[in-house]
Amino acid sequence: MTLSVAITHAHHLPERVESYKRLRATLELGSIEGHLDIPGVLAERAFGGPEPRAAWSEAQWLWSLETGAEHCLFLQDDVLAAPAEIFWPTLEDITKGHGKEDVVSFYSSHQAARILARWGDYGWYSLSDHVGGPAYLMPRALLSGFLAWRKESLHEGAKEYLAEDDQIALFLMSTGRRCFYPVMSIADHDHTLDSAFGFGPSLFRRSAVRWDEPLGVLMGANRQGCIHLGHFHEAMAYQARHWVKGWTEAQTRRILGDRCPPEYDVQRWALRP
Repeated sequence: MTLSVAITHAHHLPERVESYKRLRATLELGSIEGHLDIPGVLAERAFGGPEPRAAWSEAQWLWSLETGAEHCLFLQDDVLAAPAEIFWPTLEDITKGHGKEDVVSFYSSHQAARILARWGDYGWYSLSDHVGGPAYLMPRALLSGFLAWRKESLHEGAKEYLAEDDQIALFLMSTGRRCFYPVMSIADHDHTLDSAFGFGPSLFRRSAVRWDEPLGVLMGANRQGCIHLGHFHEAMAYQARHWVKGWTEAQTRRILGDRCPPEYDVQRWALRP
C-alpha cells in the first residue's frame, strides 16, 4: 500500500490550529511538515487559506493524484482520530478489502451502526447517497474517475455551492456506486468546535460507534460482513436533479426507492420531530 494524506486546515481559526496539531500528533505524522516515518505514506500536506472551500478541495484532490499514491486519505482538521497504533493498521487492512476499489468513510454517523455493533453479524454498511466528509479514503483510480466526471457532469456553480463530500456522493449516485463505512469508526468529529462553514449542531456530526467506546471495543475491527442501508437522506436525490447534467426522474426514483431495511431504520426515527 502507498498512501497520500491531505488535511484541510482552517488555519485562520486559532482553535483549528490546535486541533490540527492534535490530529497530526495522534497519527504520529511528525513534528515537521513532510517528515514521515509511517510505512507506505508517501506524502502529507495541509490545504487551507483565504480561498473559498471549493479551492481547498480541488487542490487536495489534484495534489493527491500527483503523488502517485495508490490510495488517497482526506481528513479535516477537526477530526478526532484513533491512536496511530490502531488507525494505520486498520486503514491498511481496509485498502485490501472494501477500500481497494471503493470510497470508504471513517466518519460513520448512521445511527443504525449502534444496532449493528450490538446485535448484527456485520462489520460494514454501505449507503447509496452519502459520504462522510471529515475522514474518507479513495483509491487513486477512482479519484481520477471522479475528477473527470466532475469536470463534465456538473452544472455551472455546483463546484462552488456543493461541499466536497456531496460532490463525491453525486458521483457515486450517478455511476451506481456506494460509499462503505466500518461500523466501528476509527475517526470522529470534534463537535465542541464550531463549524468553519456555519453548520449547526447535529446528531450526525458524530460517529455512532467509536474505537474507544464499549460497543466499539466489544466488536473490534474483525467483522467483515456488509449490509446495505439504502439512502441516507432524501435531499441528495433532489440535489442531483438540480446539479447533475442529464439526471433523470428514473434515477431519482431509484435513489428514493433504495430504502433502509426496516429493522435498521433508526435514521428515520431520529429525524422525526
